[in-house]
Amino acid sequence: MHKNNYISYVKTLGLFVAFIMLCGIAFSQQKFSVTVNKNTVQVGERFQVTFKIIGDADSFEQPVMNHFNKHSGPNKSSSRSWVNGRSSSSITYTYLLSASKEGKFTIGEAKLKAGKQVYKTKPIEITVVKTVNKNVNANQNPTDFSHNVFLKCYTTKNKAVVGEQIIATYKLYYNINLSNLNIKAVPAFTGFWSELVDLDPNKNRSTEVLNGVNYNVVIIHKSVLFPQRSGDLEADELVIDLMVQVKDNNRGGSIFDRIMGRYKNIEYQIESTTRKITVAPLPSSGKPTGFSGAVGKFSYSVKLDRNQVKANEAINLKISINGTGNLQLIGAPLINFPADFEVYDPKVNNRTAVTSSGVSGKKEFEYLIIPRHGGDFEIPAIEFTYYDVNKKKYITKKSEIFKIHVEKGDDEDASVSRFSGSNQSEINVIGNDIRYINTSDIEVREKGNFFFGSGLFYALILFPILLLVGFLATQSKLAAYNSNTALVKGKKANKIATKRLSVAQKHLQDGDNSNFYEEIFKAIYGYLGDKLNIDVAQLSKENIEQSLLEKQVDLSTIGTLLSTLNNCEMARFAPVTNISKEDIYKNAVDVISKIEEQLK
Repeated sequence: MHKNNYISYVKTLGLFVAFIMLCGIAFSQQKFSVTVNKNTVQVGERFQVTFKIIGDADSFEQPVMNHFNKHSGPNKSSSRSWVNGRSSSSITYTYLLSASKEGKFTIGEAKLKAGKQVYKTKPIEITVVKTVNKNVNANQNPTDFSHNVFLKCYTTKNKAVVGEQIIATYKLYYNINLSNLNIKAVPAFTGFWSELVDLDPNKNRSTEVLNGVNYNVVIIHKSVLFPQRSGDLEADELVIDLMVQVKDNNRGGSIFDRIMGRYKNIEYQIESTTRKITVAPLPSSGKPTGFSGAVGKFSYSVKLDRNQVKANEAINLKISINGTGNLQLIGAPLINFPADFEVYDPKVNNRTAVTSSGVSGKKEFEYLIIPRHGGDFEIPAIEFTYYDVNKKKYITKKSEIFKIHVEKGDDEDASVSRFSGSNQSEINVIGNDIRYINTSDIEVREKGNFFFGSGLFYALILFPILLLVGFLATQSKLAAYNSNTALVKGKKANKIATKRLSVAQKHLQDGDNSNFYEEIFKAIYGYLGDKLNIDVAQLSKENIEQSLLEKQVDLSTIGTLLSTLNNCEMARFAPVTNISKEDIYKNAVDVISKIEEQLK
């Protein structure tokens, strides 16, 4: 009976613990956030506010919005999903608002009750500016996308000492369709030694809420900086050119306009923000004499491969500096070698890695030492000093004292002969005063029977003339053929597209998503430009669609083509979720094949 009670107690305790854990998981998954589609609007312009609840909720208390006109809301929507056997639910409340006067106004905090917990959102400030367009409900100035796409520079520190490691990151924020991004000017980083971080295109994308607005984010550039002088330095601007895709409301009428809409690309240039960094000099007090500028955190070791040799035999001395900091700028420590040692310049091995967390790795100095005479010698302790930015002091590390016993070599007193070009004998052939007698058969020709004037002679003269006439005739036909640029490009278009698609397939197999989408994009656009004889400057989706319709390409093929192009354009900045890469490749191959058949 006692045993049964014990088992029942254990089961009850287990169920209670499981219940507590489930409750903890439920509360840990609870999220409550607010976003707006824009935080700078014109007077009378409508904007959207969205409150999202992930998890269960007992009640939702809307925020104070006294300075805004409510056109609709709260519009409630909910969803539930299953991922890896776990269910999750979300509820969204959406409001459509506008403001009737200029100024800065705040959307207050909203409250959510879930069980005994109360969650609150952060207030969002909305800037209302004077109406620019007569139609206040229209989009903002089509050439001003500063609220939809911009670059920001971030640095891990804004105060540092000379040689201290700083990481500068340039992020692109956008919530509109972009394509054809091109870096026009990279930061100069004047006053810094910089190391470029190699970015992984599959890991440098994310989403962020900035001032209440949800943005897609791509890291465009990242560098590790080491200031080389004191004073006010600057992580300066990064400049990029790109194409912004906006809906063209002034054109349309075809079936595709109603189904997919028409878009136009607008060239746009962006300059990033900058960051000022105040750099202080390294402290002069306590700076050791042998300090060579190392700043960071390092370990240090010195190894001698042997300490007993014969004269004129080589010894290897290796110094290893391992850690994080300005490894590339560290010089070899000072070493007092015995005067009888012949020492060669050190071989320097840089085994460093530049990552998002900074520069780390190992730097090695390898010395080749040759004692020339016998005896007992000593290499004093070799010191290495660096400045630790965390401890804010200089740290000196020392090696052991190396004692070396050198035995007298067999040829220690012998003179060493060295190679010299002047020791080589020079052999000159002055001439030959005796020649051998010719013992071979002598060829005898009939008098007057010469090659000049023979039939073969005239045939060989006429042959180059005939060859020249044939060449000129062929070149004339080839020039006429090549003069028809459209015909030449059209015939080569499919062959070039096939090559590019094979390159795209290789990138697909290697998992190189960025280059895969770019090659698909180039294959389709290059093929269409050559096949339809459209100049690169005029190669837009609108012109391609119009040209294909004129050539009576069927509507389903054009629809697949435009859909594939849209997916490839966006995939460079944000992952494509509604279609797989394999489907994009298959669609590209199929659409080129179908267009090729229909344009024959």
